Amino acid sequence: MRNKKMLIFSGIALTIAVILIILVFCISPVKKISSYTKSDSSSSDSGLIKTLETIEFDKKSGDLNISFVLTEKDLNNILYEAIKNSIAVDGIETDIDENSIKLYINSHLLKIIPTQYMLEFTPSVEDNTLILNLKDVKVGRIPIPKGLVLNGLKENASNYLSIDKSNNSISINKNAVAPFKISGFNIQVDKLTLNLNYSIKSITDITNLFSHKMPEGVTNYVKKMFGN
Repeated sequence: MRNKKMLIFSGIALTIAVILIILVFCISPVKKISSYTKSDSSSSDSGLIKTLETIEFDKKSGDLNISFVLTEKDLNNILYEAIKNSIAVDGIETDIDENSIKLYINSHLLKIIPTQYMLEFTPSVEDNTLILNLKDVKVGRIPIPKGLVLNGLKENASNYLSIDKSNNSISINKNAVAPFKISGFNIQVDKLTLNLNYSIKSITDITNLFSHKMPEGVTNYVKKMFGN
């Protein structure tokens, strides 16, 4: 009888151990990423527009059109600022391809079990705002409800990003690119290019432009175009 109880107890203990091993495996990191190190080129006080790609003035429409690049490192830094107070981040990596943006976050459950969050976004532009629509969320290999992640984030997550919990999305704040408006984007492997425009109809528009912090390339171009 005693041996039978011991056998049952051993069987239960073994079953629990197997379940725990499977669970730890399922939530363990899927992708190997490095510890997070903030890029000097993407410091928070240098503004969102860092790497200008094109700049031109359309005399017929009066629009100043520019495009700038957000690299994977740039997005690492921007998204880290948005989540650092809600999730313990051990590492973060952004992967951009032609269809989506994937964010990998290394963290710990219960402060001891290594895990990795994977968030997949699809970008779109609505009302002159870049929207990152949350398509998929996983903890390790396990899909979880999207709201579980976004509900833990602040609505105004950082200087650049806002959280819309009702639509499961993250958006770039309009004031991050003011006085420009986002007109479109182009997503490629390793980078996201944003297209912006600003209407210049008078001296007042130029003065307003210069009242905002602009990349040197923009201010020099406008001065050259309008002889200021």
